[in-house]
Order: sequence, then C-alpha cells, then structure tokens
Amino acid sequence: GAYHRVVNALRTIYELRARSMARGGSPRQGWRRLMAKKPMQEWARIGSILNAVGRPWATMGAIATRPYRPERTTLDFDVLIRPEELTAFEEGMLRAGFRRDRDLVFPHQPRWGGSSWNRSADEMDVDLIAIDLPWVEDAIHEAGSALDAEGLPILPLRYLVLTKIEWMRGKDVTDLAEVLGVAVRRGDEDSLERTRRLLRRYLPHLEEDYDQLLQLGEWEIGPE
Repeated sequence: GAYHRVVNALRTIYELRARSMARGGSPRQGWRRLMAKKPMQEWARIGSILNAVGRPWATMGAIATRPYRPERTTLDFDVLIRPEELTAFEEGMLRAGFRRDRDLVFPHQPRWGGSSWNRSADEMDVDLIAIDLPWVEDAIHEAGSALDAEGLPILPLRYLVLTKIEWMRGKDVTDLAEVLGVAVRRGDEDSLERTRRLLRRYLPHLEEDYDQLLQLGEWEIGPE
C-alpha cells in the first residue's frame, strides 16, 4: 500500500544519502542563521479565527516545524483538534467566511478524520484534523503553553514527530530529517529521548524508522 511505498522510499533515501556522505557529501550549513530570520509567512490571522472558537487546538504539519528547523513555505494550515470539537471549529470557519472544500480521509489512519476549508481571499487551505487517539489530549494541552512568535500553539517536538512519522508522506521524510537533525545539533537529548519513549508506547513498529531519520538528520544538518 501507500504506507509501504513511503517506507521503501525512506530506505532508498537513506541508502542514497549514505553513499553521498561516503563520497564526501556535506550537510547543510547556515541553518541557525535561517532560523533566526523573520518568518516568511504570517499565520496570526488564522490563529485568531481558531482562537475565537473558544476550544483548545494545536498547529501541526509544516507550520508547526518552524521552531524546530529552517522554515519551508506551505499553503496548508493544519490544525489538530479533538473529534468531539470538530463541529464547533467547522462552525467557526463558516462564520469567518470559509467554505468547506472536502472531507479529509486518511486511508491508513482510521482514527484520523476532519475537513478542509478555504476562502477566496486566501490562497491556502485550513485542514481541521480530528484524531481520536489517547495522546491527543496531552499534545493539545502542552501546545497551549508553547506558543510561537505569532502566538500559535505549537506541538511539542515528540508529538510533532508522532504525527508526521505515522502519516509520513514524501515531504514528511524531509521535514522529520531536518527537525531531528536540528535537535541533534542543538544537543536536545531530552526531547529526542522523550520522542523515542512516546514512539515505543504508541508506534513501536516505527522505532527503526526513527533511528534512520535521526541519522538522515545528522547527515542533512551540519554542526555550527
């Protein structure tokens, strides 16, 4: 299936990068300087719409990686919510002038769901992602006290990795490698170990993938 194709792609990327390093390839430099720059995209107005719902939420996806790696641009604002609050957030999007585009379907994650929204004034999609799993409550709660420079509640590293490694599309491999590479270079051993413990608890079959992503991260992000 699609998941196994992505896992095979991870193995291929790992092998190709290993060969590149063996030939003298070099990791990315200047990442600290890039991370210190003003964000290329501003999302506070979407955060205000979500806050107006009055229910807890957390930023996930590419936007949530900004505190953990050099920013990459995106047209998707991914929002983690509890399933029982999906209707409230959908009503909030309607009040803000958004229109429902489609239901979100995650073929390999039967406990994931939600809906995608857009409006003509914005060239973006807002994806409300409702996940019915035991760790979601804690993840959203912790994000509420970990706001980024725009005031967006950002998933702690371990929960961000949990969401991306489970879904793991092609771009998630790159995101995860850079996020973990920066954590390694920053010496954030506590966060990396807490991430491993969370994976062992909820996705133990993916620990080998985590180790390969850590190694990819060390190859991709250079020491400074």
